Amino acid sequence: MRWLRAEGRFVSLVRPLTPPPLRATTVIVQETHADGVRLPELAALVDAGGIRVEVEDTYPLHDAAVAHGRLAEGGVHGRLVLIP
Repeated sequence: MRWLRAEGRFVSLVRPLTPPPLRATTVIVQETHADGVRLPELAALVDAGGIRVEVEDTYPLHDAAVAHGRLAEGGVHGRLVLIP
């Protein structure tokens, strides 16, 4: 939450991990379920800038253990993406 600008929006997909709002931010919990049919729609929203995803780094799939280790160290400010 400290990286979210004042009056920004934070969307959580996991209810127990939802942080409290700070600095006039809005926290939204969006319940989700697996839906491969709508995945292209979601990808199009990301590509069009409608959804912003902060990616800190990418790893080839065979380096998944390295990516997990990086998460365990802490200090990651975006998503780590595994590339097949």
